[in-house]
Amino acid sequence: MHPLKHCIYNVEFRDMIRFKIILLGFFLLPTMLFFSRANSQQHVNNFLSHLVEKNYAQAYALFEPNIASQLSEDNFIKTWEMALASLGNLKQYNYRCTETYQQSRIYYYDVIFDANRHHMKVISNDKNQILGFYLTPGVPCSSDNKYSLPKYSKPETYRTIDTVLKWNKLAIKSEIIIPRDNFSRIICILLAGSGPQDMDSSIGSNKPLKDLAVGLASKGIASIRFDKREANLKLDRNKVTIDQEYTNNILAIMNYLKNDKAFYGYKIFLVGHSLGGMIAPKIAKQNKDIKGVVLMGANFRPLEDLLLEQIKHLLSNDSNTSEAEKRNYLNDIERKINYLRDSLDLNSDIKKLPLDTPASYWLSIKKYNLDDSKNRKGIKKPMLVLWGEKDQQVKEKDFNLFKKYFQKRKNKFITYPKLNHIFIESENDTVFKGAYSDFKNIPEYVIKDIEIWLKKQ
Repeated sequence: MHPLKHCIYNVEFRDMIRFKIILLGFFLLPTMLFFSRANSQQHVNNFLSHLVEKNYAQAYALFEPNIASQLSEDNFIKTWEMALASLGNLKQYNYRCTETYQQSRIYYYDVIFDANRHHMKVISNDKNQILGFYLTPGVPCSSDNKYSLPKYSKPETYRTIDTVLKWNKLAIKSEIIIPRDNFSRIICILLAGSGPQDMDSSIGSNKPLKDLAVGLASKGIASIRFDKREANLKLDRNKVTIDQEYTNNILAIMNYLKNDKAFYGYKIFLVGHSLGGMIAPKIAKQNKDIKGVVLMGANFRPLEDLLLEQIKHLLSNDSNTSEAEKRNYLNDIERKINYLRDSLDLNSDIKKLPLDTPASYWLSIKKYNLDDSKNRKGIKKPMLVLWGEKDQQVKEKDFNLFKKYFQKRKNKFITYPKLNHIFIESENDTVFKGAYSDFKNIPEYVIKDIEIWLKKQ
């Protein structure tokens, strides 16, 4: 979920592959400072060349200063060397393609280690400074693996508005999709999972939130989604909270909808994926104008519980790391999770907490943890809970806990045998077999289930 490193991509670990990937990125909670724009790839080639030649000081010198201030040179070197212990030495890198997103550039490479071949993303800014790099299950380079609108999308039936919503000191890049014949007068606020995600919740070539938005619009339901990644660039890592990541943005959107006459009389729903789903019920409870929530692959249990479960799963599937290294890593994580559970306060040392996530974040998320009966009290808004049976990030246990504690007449619970965590069909039971690397759209039957439920409320 964001200062949480690449491993529990939230609960959602986005491009998570094997245990070795844990050592390579900083992807979960809102601390991954991502994206800006780069003018050429030479500086990225230089960065990778330094890694190949083990000139780590020179590689570190290419980081953007704000990144460097949060990741010491010593920690950078230790983290990279831990990765090499699993991957073998980095031998070669071959450029594949570049993606541009707003003012960002993401460079994709094939990288060859002693024992494995992988894909890598390197992100930089317009000053040719490195902002982040990590392994990824696929690259959106080939023409047959690029994103395209789903067949059920009917662009002639809706219009798209790109806007920047301003509220208090926030400026939120958003996209509104409005059906041309919006008889349902429903609008959904779409919430991505953890981490610095864009408004489409992009993972490789897949864009599940965009599929959801155009699919609903084609069935007469409006939506608005926001660029969480852009907002995360402005957060102070050492003071970040779940409210900065989600709640304040939702309040800004609610304020916009309330004051725009075009949306007068609309029913407003939250549709949250993963961590965005976990926090949605309580946010809806606190806002009388939100009529209900749709939860997609949402975790019920606290992040630290899923973190430990996911790390154990990763370790059990990693054949390239020694048993001693696995045991040491697991012992370290368990010690930090126990400290989190028993001794957390605002002054807790970040080094004693899991995945270098600050105390401010762990404390703020406690008020949303649904396993706490105090947080569940008073949640009465209608709820649609969806879960894919091939989800390896959020388990059936979480889905069943939603059923146990929110089994009310207006609530509905649906599982999908073929779907994984990002709600695309997968033949693979685990993320370790490239479940996210190929482009697919969310199936129309998911869109239809959401449409039917929303229009009954």
